[in-house]
Amino acid sequence: MKIYNVPGVLNAYNQKKVQASSKVQNVEVKRDEMRVSSEAQIMSKILQTAKNAPEIREEKVNEIRNAIKQGTYNVSTEDVAEKMLNGILFDKKG
Repeated sequence: MKIYNVPGVLNAYNQKKVQASSKVQNVEVKRDEMRVSSEAQIMSKILQTAKNAPEIREEKVNEIRNAIKQGTYNVSTEDVAEKMLNGILFDKKG
């Protein structure tokens, strides 16, 4: 197909290309920013302290062991019943 002298067609091909400017001025660089709330910082410290705590509290174990040996270790029946009920309720939720 040949196109002969259609007004405007040749002008479209003969246009000058626009040069992109390489100079960038007054550009504000934005940076990502993260802020940790004071509550989150406290929780992080608590979690770290718990992680560093020993698995078994030797002091407490020795205290109870000595009380059992001396015959002075007493647990109220109400405390035992409450712990048992809490354990049952907890098991049902999970």
